[in-house]
Amino acid sequence: MPIKRVPNTSTSPQFLKSKPSVHSVVLRNDITCGLPGCSLCTKDISDQWLHCAILLPTPSTLLSHTSLFEHAIIRKLFTIVVLDSVLDYVKDQYPTSYRALQRYLQFDGCIRFPDKSCKDTSNGYALCRTSEQLRDALVTSQRYFLLHSLHATPKTTTTCSVIVLCNKSSEQELDFPVLPISSTLKENLDNMLSANSKPWNPVALDISVLFSNAFYCQFISPSASLLEASLGSPCPSYEEFHELYNDSTLHLTLNPSFTYLPHISNEKAESMVSKRQLLSGKVTTWGRGRRGEVLTTYKHIKVTLCNPFYLNRSLAGDQVALALIEQEAWEGIEHSTQIDPKYICYESCEYIDKLSTTIPGDKVYGIVVAIINRPRHEYCGTIKIPFTLKHLEKISNHQESTQTLHTEKTAMLRPFRRNLPDFFVKSLSSIDHYIGKRVLFIIESWDCEERSPTARVSSVLGDVGDRDVEAAMVLFEYDIPYSNLQESDNIMLELKPFGFTSASYSIPSGVYASAVTPPPQQESLVSAPETILSQNIHSCKKYPTARLNLTDEYTVSVDPPSCKDIDDALHIKTLGPTTFEVGVHIADVSFYVRPESAIDLEARKRGTSVYFPDRRIDMLPSILTEDICSLRSGVDRLSMSALIELELYRDEEGPEDPVLDSELAKLAGLTPEEQKLRLVVKQYSFTQAIIRSRASLAYHEAQWLCEMDSASVYEAYEGTGYRNMSRALRDHINNEILENQIKVAKIQQNLKVLLFLSKLLKMERLRNGALILETPAVEFTLDPVTKLPTNLHEHVSLPTMSMIEEFMLLANRLAAEYTLEKYPSISILRRHPKPTEEQFAVLKKQLKDIFHFDLDTETNKALSASIHTAIKENALNAKQVSILRQMLTRCMMLAKYFVSSEYTVDEFYHYGLALPIYTHFTSPIRRYSDILVHRLLAAADNRDNLPATHSNTEVMAQICANLNSRKENADRASNEADKIFSVLYVIQMWSGVIKIPSTGDKSERYSWLRGRAGVLRIEDRRIHVILRDYGVDAEIRLQQGEVVAIDPNNMWVDVALGADRAIRRVTVFDEVQVEIGLDFSRIYEFDLHVRLIASDTDFKIAN
Repeated sequence: MPIKRVPNTSTSPQFLKSKPSVHSVVLRNDITCGLPGCSLCTKDISDQWLHCAILLPTPSTLLSHTSLFEHAIIRKLFTIVVLDSVLDYVKDQYPTSYRALQRYLQFDGCIRFPDKSCKDTSNGYALCRTSEQLRDALVTSQRYFLLHSLHATPKTTTTCSVIVLCNKSSEQELDFPVLPISSTLKENLDNMLSANSKPWNPVALDISVLFSNAFYCQFISPSASLLEASLGSPCPSYEEFHELYNDSTLHLTLNPSFTYLPHISNEKAESMVSKRQLLSGKVTTWGRGRRGEVLTTYKHIKVTLCNPFYLNRSLAGDQVALALIEQEAWEGIEHSTQIDPKYICYESCEYIDKLSTTIPGDKVYGIVVAIINRPRHEYCGTIKIPFTLKHLEKISNHQESTQTLHTEKTAMLRPFRRNLPDFFVKSLSSIDHYIGKRVLFIIESWDCEERSPTARVSSVLGDVGDRDVEAAMVLFEYDIPYSNLQESDNIMLELKPFGFTSASYSIPSGVYASAVTPPPQQESLVSAPETILSQNIHSCKKYPTARLNLTDEYTVSVDPPSCKDIDDALHIKTLGPTTFEVGVHIADVSFYVRPESAIDLEARKRGTSVYFPDRRIDMLPSILTEDICSLRSGVDRLSMSALIELELYRDEEGPEDPVLDSELAKLAGLTPEEQKLRLVVKQYSFTQAIIRSRASLAYHEAQWLCEMDSASVYEAYEGTGYRNMSRALRDHINNEILENQIKVAKIQQNLKVLLFLSKLLKMERLRNGALILETPAVEFTLDPVTKLPTNLHEHVSLPTMSMIEEFMLLANRLAAEYTLEKYPSISILRRHPKPTEEQFAVLKKQLKDIFHFDLDTETNKALSASIHTAIKENALNAKQVSILRQMLTRCMMLAKYFVSSEYTVDEFYHYGLALPIYTHFTSPIRRYSDILVHRLLAAADNRDNLPATHSNTEVMAQICANLNSRKENADRASNEADKIFSVLYVIQMWSGVIKIPSTGDKSERYSWLRGRAGVLRIEDRRIHVILRDYGVDAEIRLQQGEVVAIDPNNMWVDVALGADRAIRRVTVFDEVQVEIGLDFSRIYEFDLHVRLIASDTDFKIAN
């Protein structure tokens, strides 16, 4: 809705002509003030409260804080009056800002007053162009509204103050005095009202004084009860009131010459990039698009874009051309919004070469001069207007019980992605039907004169907080296809030749007929000759192209609870006193997903399955993932199997560092005696096979079996252990007792041996420098009907989880070695580069300044040893070490898929796992990269033909690039889904669906949740933490009065909390206790609101 104009009530207006001028103005005596119930203007008497004050903003204030005046709380506290004279002055002095101002000020609760035409306020000027004319207009209008407020204010309130609001921090502000404090405001206004002659200066306050504690106590706090009764909402606290001022940003500039730098044409930009005159790369941004950087293609130089002016209308993900800023202009550049063109270097590559040895801090500044490619134009977001969550509509103590009807046609829109700026959107009718909704919007324009981009809403996804709507938004934002593959006729048609029907599936009879069954092998612990060889591996070598029938092996799968897409299983056989055969069996997905088929092309496009707390978005049709390919117990399934012969021996030489080795052994779960043992791969072979899983166990079930003795297993079918075992295992117990005693004992024995061997494998990796990194995670318990969270608990790592992980890592490493040997130039591998020293720099400085500890990051082995040194020397306690491991995770580079011909052998190294070569082979149901590796393995032994696309390294490099992008997006989408479910969990608590213990405060119907948080970094008045009980990142926004002192290097902040204002120092690496809830003034962000707890009293974990 446009700014409402003052209504004309007279049916016969009288027109008075002013003195002649170049521009004439018609004076009218029928113009009303627009204040509710003013007896001077209308006969209708209203008891509507007139707000705390009437504000007349100057042009400087209006332009600098437009977003502030749009805020709902400000509109409830104050009446905003915009004079026509003020708009005239803006149009004349700041033409580039005037058009945007017209759009920004289209909000309800603002009076646009025609002061030049009103006979009581006109100063005889047809146009207001000078500061003297503007000063006269403000003075006259202030006295006019002061007089009318006396006749509009209900008798129950005091006289309403009329304030000229200025911004003295701006260089463009008018030169007139302002009151230093608000306590003398009433006295000065009374003097103005009683003065017989026109005063020369208005009674003005600086905007910073308006948001001071003194003003709040004098003008807002006394009217709190009236505000709550009139508006039906609680009066904001001073902290909330002041936060509005802190968060208001400069949407428009006052510099008449300000514009973004015009972009050059793409054709010219590409030509200059090719001539090495400009740099190019992809933009990365943060802080709502206020800062960014570009990793350029030339020498991989990282160019800093220090504020929106230098980002120059580019968004995250844009491919841009940029010029460097010469070093002479770097001083003060972080806060500048203009640049002398002579300092823009259009010979950037040559300038880089000159700076290569003199760049201070390795930071180079630049400015975007062209957007070569914008990969996407449609995003998801929410209108920045508070609304009522449907989950909490009946809970008045948490948010407003009623929602105001918004008739305005424009608003600001907050994108879901935190690296994008706010967008300006407009609607042909009203934006009311967009409020409280997740909407898709399309970027329309972003002119040089516009501080924010303009967009239009393309469609509405649904209500904020709706589980399906939130999932659809996340999937859209991260470009994740989620259509039901089983609804595709082409895809389902391809499954019919394999014997699939809607009723059941069995392996085709021809596969059984051609399979080779290895001869039985007597397992014995007695001494055996050194030449002993696994019969299974022997059969692989004897029949290299045949599929082995391994259904007689005691194969077991161990997965998360309720897992349906089971893609791996294990078996183990003891070949001799120190020799073992381990079979790592992986679902043979490539048998069903043929190259270039419809299923294959869709799987290639999706790249990976995506997991949310309440759903799974499959890469393949569910009939494949949950039935045909899933290695479920009790049924025969096809597999690609790695048969590995392992030998155990004692290390007689001993470790180089016995102390460190003992610490690593504790991490691996080994005793001092077991620590002396080593495990080596004697030989291995890959083969296609038929297997039959004996049991599909959950991790905790397998762990339970490993911790029981055999006697307990024999009695499990009668005791309490029966209820803890999976259905697959219970089936064995429910058959003949004697037979099942043997089966269960056999499964238990195999699991124990596998667990022991996995500890030795882990120990070997740790010795080589493998890193132990932490990423806190939680597991949600969902309501079976609504799928909303009813409980959450911190993810607990069990030894059986590590057991499966170690054997999968081993199989992946061997698959990489084997495919690289057979296909040196076209193997699909996965590398994890070492982080740069720049990525470690901040963390190392924090450890040095806070704990006086030097972190050695020379190699991964040195890094691992350095962490154990910190533990040994008590430089860090257990909680701090945990936070350190989490922060190390954030320093790491992302692991990437690649074609072996793209890098040298030295660059194949996987830094995190400490492996010289690595790939993904063990999860083809959910990762397309594994299907590619399976095809290479099948072709290596002539079991199948190598697809033509695999021989084309350019095509395979493109596929790997897509897989990397899909993997990254899937991980981010899963993290976002966890955050959303954390918010839904809080809503469930506050809505009463889940009852939580009372904190003793009976004034609150539902208590804030409490939890633990690890401090990751401190910036200004914001503490960035990881919520350990929720597994998500969060931000603690400290109020102005809470911050006592802050370290200039952002290592600590002193905070005054609680009624006693006790001061506590919060330091990076600390574990703090927090309260967790929702901020309804920013509910459109749909994020957790976190605040520090003043004391540890009554501390409870969130669940």
